Amino acid sequence: MAGRTRLVLLDAGAVFAALEHEAWDALTRGYQVVIPRIVLDEIQFYYSRDTGRKVFVNPESWVEDGTIRRYEAQATDVAETLTLINRPDGPEIHDGEAEALTYLRLEVDPLASDIAFVSADGAAIQATALLDLSHTAKSLSEVLRMIGYLKPLPPRHRRRFVERHLKLGFQRRMRR
Repeated sequence: MAGRTRLVLLDAGAVFAALEHEAWDALTRGYQVVIPRIVLDEIQFYYSRDTGRKVFVNPESWVEDGTIRRYEAQATDVAETLTLINRPDGPEIHDGEAEALTYLRLEVDPLASDIAFVSADGAAIQATALLDLSHTAKSLSEVLRMIGYLKPLPPRHRRRFVERHLKLGFQRRMRR
């Protein structure tokens, strides 16, 4: 089906949410999942919603068994991405998100409609508008809904959050 998402690019917040809401297996079965190396290095554990206890994970095993694909950008490419989005009025993004945005900028056909960048960080979503890649910004609930996972997620993982931050990104873009 044309336009159906086939690849999701996740930042740390999206990975943690998928794990915490027991949606990780559905997500990795339903899509090709790409996670930046910097994000993978950050993920060591999450907190179980049921028990409140730490659950340790081994992201390297996800790469080794083919569950996800790791993307590692060159430092100069990440620096160029940051130069394209950093302005006096923001947005400030984390290193892992900068690496994810570098993936979008360099590895994705700008006209592709089957790629989803999933983030719960407003600044990273705003940056997609600054890079002319806003069509890739999706919420975790959207991509999960497309594969039949219908459990409710917190507001920052819903479409309304993404739309609000895209609007802010477009406003910043217009001021350039």
